[in-house]
Amino acid sequence: MDLHVYTPDFAYLGCIDAYTSMRWRRQVFDAGEFELHCAAVEYVINLTRPENYIIRDGYEEFAVLEGRNLRTEGETGETISVTGGLGNSLLGRCVINKTYNINGPVEVAMRALVSEQMPRICPNIVLGTLQGFAEKVQTQVTYKNLLTTLSALSKSTGILFKIRADVKNGYLRPTKEKTAQQNKPKIRAWFFPTLRKLLILRNIPKTRKRIKILHMWPEREKGTPGQSSR
Repeated sequence: MDLHVYTPDFAYLGCIDAYTSMRWRRQVFDAGEFELHCAAVEYVINLTRPENYIIRDGYEEFAVLEGRNLRTEGETGETISVTGGLGNSLLGRCVINKTYNINGPVEVAMRALVSEQMPRICPNIVLGTLQGFAEKVQTQVTYKNLLTTLSALSKSTGILFKIRADVKNGYLRPTKEKTAQQNKPKIRAWFFPTLRKLLILRNIPKTRKRIKILHMWPEREKGTPGQSSR
């Protein structure tokens, strides 16, 4: 699976097509995590600078690079591990700078919070149209982390807020979707390109059992919000 790298302004930098493993871990109500391991060649080092975006072929979901570590490992030589958060991690960089008295549709409240607060962090964020979700909420928000606030609203109403990348138009596009099930299992997915296989580990909270499912890549299933279908 090719990993395409962009600047925060969506200038294309290049493609990473050779790596040891890649983890793309989604979370229902939080940002999710990204991790990549590959040989520490100059090309990859230049591409994986913090703040760059990584987008997989065919998806609008993206990861924000935040940290990297170079090390030497026996026969494999010098390697690099890159970590970061999925798109919603950008929300965690924003602190709400005023008081909001929320009493009405949660979708409208989410839109107001993002449209008024996020441009300070991401000037290229563009909101779409309202979906007309009926779920309502009554609360007050003052000087809190934006991601924490949106996560709390999502948990109480089942309305999810995700940030996607619109590469063609060069902006970030928030989306809202409804989940009928709020207690989703956490998903951990590792892709091993040398084996051409995706290993998905699902933790089922009620049974505390770990189920291992081995898929041949590039099999794709239609997933639900918060579940890995890649």
